[in-house]
Amino acid sequence: MFMEQFKINKQLKLSLIGMLLGDGNLQSFSNGKTARLRIVHSKKQSAYIEHKYALLKPVIRTELLSYTEHNNNGKSYDKLYFNTVTTNKLKFYYDMFYRGNAKVLPKLIHRYLEPVTLAYWYMDDGSLKWKNRSKAVRICTDNFTKEEVTHLVETLNQKYPWMLATIQKQRSRYRIYIPNKDYQFSKLIEPYVIEEMKYKLPLKKQ
Repeated sequence: MFMEQFKINKQLKLSLIGMLLGDGNLQSFSNGKTARLRIVHSKKQSAYIEHKYALLKPVIRTELLSYTEHNNNGKSYDKLYFNTVTTNKLKFYYDMFYRGNAKVLPKLIHRYLEPVTLAYWYMDDGSLKWKNRSKAVRICTDNFTKEEVTHLVETLNQKYPWMLATIQKQRSRYRIYIPNKDYQFSKLIEPYVIEEMKYKLPLKKQ
């Protein structure tokens, strides 16, 4: 019954697309007919994952779960995560973002780069370019190819001509840089950024 009551309205749809541009991952089942969403964040971002959990609670059957991740340098990171149930309601998003098991940039991404989409993408993968020294921001796009990042930048600049987004190379990866000179980007997404994540967002001091 709870699955029948779960409705993906326009804002949730755009939020999901923002999460998938960022850290969200989908797994496909039943020969591509169904999928489930997996969300993982560090415990330091507990308020953010709790926010996502609340948005998707109708399709989650467990409490938030945790584990410790160990990297090759011997460091440990405490993580929180949840999986949604496997449902055909997420098939649309899997078909949009995946080819085989690889995440790709959707061909029609220009249809979905609305402020709420950008807010979730930025909360996932955005950061200050130079903390306390600049209004500029960057978005980590390591999961995408140079061609895909180029397409994202071109699409952002077509939709928001003031954005003046560019690509910056970081080792072998390519990331998006946004000057945010007059706080236009901050103002665009701020209504959708939860309070606990606003530390990532340069805001004009009153």
